[in-house]
Amino acid sequence: MERQRMNEIVKDLESIWKLEEIKARQRSRDRYVKEGDRNTAYFQAVINQRNRKKRISGLEGPDGWIDDNKGMLEHVVDFYRKLFDKEENSCVKLGQDFWEVDEKVTALENEMLEALLAS
Repeated sequence: MERQRMNEIVKDLESIWKLEEIKARQRSRDRYVKEGDRNTAYFQAVINQRNRKKRISGLEGPDGWIDDNKGMLEHVVDFYRKLFDKEENSCVKLGQDFWEVDEKVTALENEMLEALLAS
């Protein structure tokens, strides 16, 4: 009875190890090692190394190095806000001859467009 229970536990553990190894292998995207090799430590090392490479430990800000999450978030939001913000005084002007005559809206087309907008 006890031996049978022990055998069931061993089978359960083996299936858990197999599932854990398959999960780690899929996450690591490494196909060189066969599924049944029980190299879970290897796969987890590959995953941890990839996570360390993807991690941003800090950013260079206008006042120096920023390594706290709140400071990095504020710096990034401020950067993109300035990047995509509307410019107050744009020096870009289009010349009178920029559009060809056949590309311009005629007076009749302009009246029709204004009527559509008004309705």
